[in-house]
Amino acid sequence: MGAARLLPYDERGDIDPVAFLEERSRRLTNIVEATSRRKDVREFRARLLILLLDMRCPLNLRPNRKWYVPGGVARVGPEGLRRAWRTYYGEEPRSLRTFRAHLSALEQSLAIMRSPGDWIPVYTTSPEKRPRYADTIHILESDRAAVWWEEVGRELLSQKPKTRHNPDKWADAFGSWREDAAVERRDLFSTLRAVGSASEPVPLEDYEEPAKVESKVAALELAKLIRAKADPLEIMIGLRRIGCPLRGRNTWRLAADRKRFEGSVALLACALARGDRIRSRAGWLVRAWRSAGLSEIVQALGIIRGKGLPTLVE
Repeated sequence: MGAARLLPYDERGDIDPVAFLEERSRRLTNIVEATSRRKDVREFRARLLILLLDMRCPLNLRPNRKWYVPGGVARVGPEGLRRAWRTYYGEEPRSLRTFRAHLSALEQSLAIMRSPGDWIPVYTTSPEKRPRYADTIHILESDRAAVWWEEVGRELLSQKPKTRHNPDKWADAFGSWREDAAVERRDLFSTLRAVGSASEPVPLEDYEEPAKVESKVAALELAKLIRAKADPLEIMIGLRRIGCPLRGRNTWRLAADRKRFEGSVALLACALARGDRIRSRAGWLVRAWRSAGLSEIVQALGIIRGKGLPTLVE
């Protein structure tokens, strides 16, 4: 945080912190107003969010220090926020317990999200017991970011509980969450047209020659795997069998989000069953994983598991 910038009571009179927050973010204000009827609670949470907004590292600028997190407040935590409160608001802060409780409430309501702070360099023979800096606080200003954490992020966290306390594992699982959340969601058929276009260039790492396995046979193979609730490794093997091997980082990136991976494979199975022209099955699958919306994935999984597509029924 730079020089202290007090909430401008002296310039505009004794204003309502909630009203002041509304000038910064309508979404965050809605959360503050929806999560409590008590005026003191609303005001404290509004002031806390205002402080976080001013302390965060700019999202689209190059950080001055390597450990800065674009769009987040790094190495601060509840203790650091209490210290900053004195300078920022010119008053004695409330207890550490109060700060922790309100930060948890804001995280539950998807106003913020916390990630483990980076490791503190120390000499140790037990790497897993290394101390960490305070958690990084990410502010979820957009609906897209909140929806991503509600629909995808929280399930990944439940599947990978160690990411909560390990910054390396967090980076592997959530390092690109802002980019993933910002992806435009489209309806099923516009997505299929976009990712299946024969004229669209395919990244070299994803490119594969058309598979010899006939499309409807390949679709049935993928459908069997999804209906059997195969694990990601089994699905990867099945993809290779039908001529759709994934390469490089796409192998672990897709498999890391199991539900989205299964949904993308279901979309591919539907497209193959319909006889869509697909030049690169691997490239098609990667693009579906990146751009398909939740409703599209649910629809495709419903078709496969419900055997609603005649060409996929044995």
